[in-house]
Amino acid sequence: MSVRRASRPSYQASPSVIARKRVYVLFILMTGVFIALIFRLGWVQIVKGPELHARALEQRMRPVPVDPRRGTVYDRNLRELAVSISADSVYAIPAEIRDPVAAARQLASVLEMGQDTLLAKLTTRQQTVWLKRKVEHDVAARIKEMSAPGIGVAESGQRFYPRDTLAAQVIGIAGIDNQGLEGLEQLYDSELRGVRGQIVAERDATGKEIPEGEHSYAPAKDGNSIVLTIDEVIQYICERELERAIADTRSEKGII
Repeated sequence: MSVRRASRPSYQASPSVIARKRVYVLFILMTGVFIALIFRLGWVQIVKGPELHARALEQRMRPVPVDPRRGTVYDRNLRELAVSISADSVYAIPAEIRDPVAAARQLASVLEMGQDTLLAKLTTRQQTVWLKRKVEHDVAARIKEMSAPGIGVAESGQRFYPRDTLAAQVIGIAGIDNQGLEGLEQLYDSELRGVRGQIVAERDATGKEIPEGEHSYAPAKDGNSIVLTIDEVIQYICERELERAIADTRSEKGII
């Protein structure tokens, strides 16, 4: 006699139970993501916050250099042999220039420079770059009238020798960047040069200055003056007589 066992019906979860499990899994995943975001936010705000703030501020700050006035060179009686006079220089802040090609084309005729040269300067990665130093006042006025974003005019010093070539071999010359190149200008350059300053203003993404933003001004420190033992009158007489002697003797050169 055979006995037939009844088969046990297979268990199948109801749709509501499956949906509930999926909700639990999704809730756990979302909770994990949320906790990870909280930790990440805390890391960025607390641990990396000061560093990121400094980087962001550095990107918004646009420094403009301020040249110092080079020291005066006097003779023994305090007559001026070399002085610095005010001159205008044109600078650019590349990050504020939206269309460097158009800006280079516009500036080329005013500054009398090649477009390629200007374009290279306008696309540099430097924060501030000089476009042209020691420009004429009418050129500076035209640049100011343009009111082009990222283009400005800053006052700088230009070397002037009121006695022209008097004692030129002794005094020497200073370059366009306020550095001594020859003679006493080079020998005492560290004393005469001074220390450059800067004006820093916080600007927005369009390059406009933020009125309530951070501003700072580090004034330039003018160079020291020096007094020589040379007497202007005696030096002039010596050079005049030397020129006459060279002409009379048909010599190539002479030395005082």
